[in-house]
Amino acid sequence: MSFKEKIKGIFGAIANEINAAVGYQQTFTELLDNNDVTRAIGLLEKRSDQAVKNLLEYNTKTHKVMNRPAKAIYDKNGDFIRNKEVNRVAIPYHKFINEIALVFMYGRPVLWSNATPNPRADERRLLQEQLGQPEHSEEVENTIAEIDAYSEMMDAKFQRLKDQLDDCRFDAHLREAKRYAGCEGCSAMLFHTYQEDGEPRMLIRVLAKSKNDDIYTLFDQYNRLTAFAWGYTTLNADNKSVYHYDIYTKEFVYYCQNVGGSRWEVDKKPNLVKKIPVIVFIQEVEWDGTQSIIERIEDAYSRNADSNDNFADPALVATADIINTLPKQEEESKLYVLKNGGDIKYLERSNANQARQDEIDALDEQAMSKSFTPNITIEDLRGLANASGTTLEHVMMLGTIKADMRKETHDGYLSRTGNLMKAIMGNVLDVKGGSYEELVIHHEFQPPFGDDVAIAVDRLMRQYGGGGMSLQTLLEKSPLIDNADKEMERINKEKSKEDERRKQASLMDVFEPTL
Repeated sequence: MSFKEKIKGIFGAIANEINAAVGYQQTFTELLDNNDVTRAIGLLEKRSDQAVKNLLEYNTKTHKVMNRPAKAIYDKNGDFIRNKEVNRVAIPYHKFINEIALVFMYGRPVLWSNATPNPRADERRLLQEQLGQPEHSEEVENTIAEIDAYSEMMDAKFQRLKDQLDDCRFDAHLREAKRYAGCEGCSAMLFHTYQEDGEPRMLIRVLAKSKNDDIYTLFDQYNRLTAFAWGYTTLNADNKSVYHYDIYTKEFVYYCQNVGGSRWEVDKKPNLVKKIPVIVFIQEVEWDGTQSIIERIEDAYSRNADSNDNFADPALVATADIINTLPKQEEESKLYVLKNGGDIKYLERSNANQARQDEIDALDEQAMSKSFTPNITIEDLRGLANASGTTLEHVMMLGTIKADMRKETHDGYLSRTGNLMKAIMGNVLDVKGGSYEELVIHHEFQPPFGDDVAIAVDRLMRQYGGGGMSLQTLLEKSPLIDNADKEMERINKEKSKEDERRKQASLMDVFEPTL
């Protein structure tokens, strides 16, 4: 086969995959246009089924240990007497592991920054050099002001976008979505836009099976979300339950209401955002791979509790000679009358269930380490009360490793959040402000315990003062600076104003009349 034929074959295969995806999408929308909602939903992947299975492991009431059968009691002849209840100790390992993972991921809010480059930045630098010359035209100053106006406009747009996220309590909803994803395997943040008093508004709702939401997704072969459906139930005027699907595509939103059996009413509206306004969080549960260990620990704890109930209290052992002289249970007397050869003593355990306790301790360590969860006790936390952020990071390295693994996917979620917010602002919330597409937004995860900012800045200043670092590098490394390039522009601008002020002051000194 020739090289041209190979290339043609490769591009032909890619074209076939794209056509298949497009055809699948067309089939989906055609079904919705024909009010065949049931078949359309059948083309999506239902995330709620796996969420239900994960919640059975997460909720202590449905743990396997809660199904321990009662113990049957028989008499000496083998006849059944009664059932004796056994201990069922369900331990919320899953919740603990999930919450620790959440703290290491989003314990502190995500930092957003405006990284929009000025397309005329190089031109501005050249013009800035001319300002320092004895003579420069007014046109230079006007051109610099014009270039700076673009950066100021982008700063203003970024601030409006960030204010909108703050108003919608984005950080709180992000933590909520991560918590549900960690215990269910899937959750979603829905960015809902609406009108109130004639003004556009936005709110964020977190969707999860625990909140009685059904989540459906459709991804193409490149893992791009092409359709999303949210299933939920409401009550109508007759206090009857009505099931709904809100189905989102890039072009349209389909509001579907069940009117009986397989019959649906569909209200099709254009998607003003022009993007699917949803961020879907998909992951394995945070305790993944440790379920059998946790079940063994709970079983061992429960059997330990049974043993303690039966044998922990000292047992009175007496010979048959004195049985009839023992005080009755309701009597307070402690006097025992011993006949010739009679004996009485207490039987106590010397090492109660030590082997089982050793197993529990070993399994506990395995459950924590294999789920990448720092196993820190209350006493350990007291000892670390005054520790620095760096020290805590080293002590709790397992949590940091797990968070870094999660960032591989959550980095994409946050990047899509920035792009989605630009579409929402430009197409719905701030149409008068123009397009937001040129805005470049960066995000940064913060360490859960904070940085030693004072120490870091002091080290940077010492190195800069010693001539071992440029001002640009200082700004890039400083934990107090979000955007080094913009900060450098501000510094240069302030320096220009100061130079101009000094120049004017010098001219005033020259022409000042002498007495």
